[in-house]
Amino acid sequence: MIEVIGEEGTPEHDAAIAVKDALAKAWPGLDTSPDTDDHVKIAASVKLSGHKVSDIDVVVVGLFRTKHYIIPKSQARDADGNSLVGKQVRVRSFVAAIEVKMRVSVIPGHPFR
Repeated sequence: MIEVIGEEGTPEHDAAIAVKDALAKAWPGLDTSPDTDDHVKIAASVKLSGHKVSDIDVVVVGLFRTKHYIIPKSQARDADGNSLVGKQVRVRSFVAAIEVKMRVSVIPGHPFR
């Protein structure tokens, strides 16, 4: 199961939907699996109180009971320092924070503001 929460129509929610679509493509069946097997929750526009950073654009948390794998392309090592690049690695859980950057279209002949 992939669950998206947050205010719809915002750039952060749009990014959360893009993450959902990417995860569903990377791991077919994840979006339809029961939450007792696999559960990914994607939250848009998360607020934290009592911290210097109080706004997180998108938070993604996943917990998998079934087997899901990634193949790192760079800078991944195991606990002993051995490279994991190009090797299959099982993912049991993960957390990610995503910063959404706005895209700006520049019209030729107009100054950037």
